[in-house]
Amino acid sequence: PHAVSTSNNVADGDAPPPSLLASASAFGLCRGRLAARATTLEADDLSAYDVVVCVDYTVLEQVRALARDQVEAGADAAEVEAAEASVLCLTDFLAFEGADRMEALDEELRDLVARHYTAAAALTELPSVAPSDAAQWEQFLACAVLGCAALTSCLKERIDLWFVDAFLELLEATYPTSALLEGVHW
Repeated sequence: PHAVSTSNNVADGDAPPPSLLASASAFGLCRGRLAARATTLEADDLSAYDVVVCVDYTVLEQVRALARDQVEAGADAAEVEAAEASVLCLTDFLAFEGADRMEALDEELRDLVARHYTAAAALTELPSVAPSDAAQWEQFLACAVLGCAALTSCLKERIDLWFVDAFLELLEATYPTSALLEGVHW
C-alpha cells in the first residue's frame, strides 16, 4: 500500500498538514504512517500496482488521464488500457458482494456504519461535507468506513489468488520443468 497525490493539491516532499496529524492522533491512528512526505503519482506507477484506489471521481479522472497521456506519448495501448482498468474509486467497493464487509470493522465502527448503512451502501460518490455539519459528516465517515471495509474484504478474498499466481510464476521462473531439462546429461 502506498498513498500518493495527483500533484494538483500537494507537491512532492510536502509534509502532511498539522491538522491531519492532530486528527489522526485524536482517532488513535499511527502518526508515523501519516507523517510520510508526499509523493506524486506518475504515469509509470499505474503499471506497477495491481490496483490503484482513488478517493473520489475527480481523482479517478485525473489518474485515468495519466493513462490516456501515456497512449498519446506512444505507449502500448493495450498495456495502458489494462493499467487504466485497475484504477478504481473507493465507492466502487461499496457494491462488493464478497465476505461480509462489516466483519472487517470493530464494534464502534460497526455501530457508526449501521446507522447509515442504507444510505452509505447506495452512494456512488462520497459527499463533499465539512466536519462542522455533524450529521452530514457522520454519514460521510460511515460511507468512507464502509468503502474501506469493503476494499479490505475484497483484498482479503483476492490475496490468496494473487499469492498463488505469483508463487507459481516464481516457481516457473526459478525451477526448470522436465521439458527444459530434456537432453541434459549429468
